[in-house]
Amino acid sequence: MRKSIRYIIAAAAAMFTAAVASAQVVNSKTAKDNGDGTYTLTLESFATGSMGQTISTSRKPIDAVLVLDVSGSMANALPTFEPLASASYSVLSYGFSSYYFRHTDGKYYKVSIGGKLGDHYYLYYTVSGKIYYLSGTSVTTSKKPVTSPTTTIWTGVLYKPTKPKLDALKDACTAFVNSVATDAVDNQVEHKISLVTFSSSSQPVVALMD
Repeated sequence: MRKSIRYIIAAAAAMFTAAVASAQVVNSKTAKDNGDGTYTLTLESFATGSMGQTISTSRKPIDAVLVLDVSGSMANALPTFEPLASASYSVLSYGFSSYYFRHTDGKYYKVSIGGKLGDHYYLYYTVSGKIYYLSGTSVTTSKKPVTSPTTTIWTGVLYKPTKPKLDALKDACTAFVNSVATDAVDNQVEHKISLVTFSSSSQPVVALMD
């Protein structure tokens, strides 16, 4: 009886060994006689060293649709400003400029020309309905006009908008298209991009194209 059991154990071990022979593993098998006609069979298998692995990746083409706002508000400036060099401003030197003053609240307000042609002139901006005047090198709530358009009214730093919203939109679209084109070349895929604009209505400008 015990010989038959040993034969079965040996056959099972052989089958297990054959099944894992092709793998990069360490195999171990033991049989323990429990003394009561039964045996405890232990089979172990574990990997050693490094296992070879191949990973293959590929880029999938995309279909992108850019929906662009070209309404009138896109001509407005972005809410970001850059300072100009400190300068002196008269009505004549300020002219038709669209500069802004940075108020104590940290926000920017457009500076305008006020006064009466041939009589008196001043530079001002408005915050929540309250008028502030640029005078000398400071800001005051009291009007201090000058009588000549060439007389310096104020000296200091004004700000200009970085760019109109539409210009920023064009830059962003150009950067996106260039990025997609570069990716298409590098990964040998054919991405497609379509442009759709809207204001009061929408219409396709460029259909999906490579």
